[in-house]
Amino acid sequence: MLNKNEGNLIYRLSKIFQSKFWTNLIILFSISVMTLTVFIIVTFNFLKETEDIMIVVMCLCIFIVVFVVTIIGMKPFFRDLKLYKSKRFEKITGEVIKYRRVVHGGDPDTINYYPTIRDINKEWIEVEVKTNETELNKIYCCIYLPNTKLAVCEELANLHDSEIKV
Repeated sequence: MLNKNEGNLIYRLSKIFQSKFWTNLIILFSISVMTLTVFIIVTFNFLKETEDIMIVVMCLCIFIVVFVVTIIGMKPFFRDLKLYKSKRFEKITGEVIKYRRVVHGGDPDTINYYPTIRDINKEWIEVEVKTNETELNKIYCCIYLPNTKLAVCEELANLHDSEIKV
C-alpha cells in the first residue's frame, strides 16, 4: 500500500517521464521526417539527372545514421515505458554521497550535477539519478526509473538509521 507521499512522488515522476518521452519522440520523429524528405527530394532530382549519385549516397547515409541514432536515443525510454505502464518504479532510501558533473554542449554550455545515492540498509548499492534539489550528506527517499535514471526525491528529515525502514 502506498502512502500519500509515495503517491505524490509517483505522480510527479509520471509527469516528468511523460514530458521527456513525448518531447524526445516528437523531436526525433521530426528530424527523421526532415531527413527522409531531403533524401526523397535528392533521389527524385537524381532520377531527373540533375543530381550526382554521390549526393544521393551521402543523403542515404545521413538518413540511416539519423534513424539509428533515433532508435538508440529512445531505447531507454521504451524500456522504462513498460515499467511506467505497470507502475513498477524502483525505490531507494539513502544518502547523497557525491555528484557527477555533466556538461551539455551549447552556447553557453549547460552544466548539470547528478547525485549518487547510497542505500542506507545496503551499503554496497549506489544509484546515480537525474533529479534536482538534493544536498550532499542528506537522506532522501527516491522513486526512479532504472533505464532513463529519471527520479523524484523527497528529503527525510530528522531520522536516525534505526528508524528508517524500506
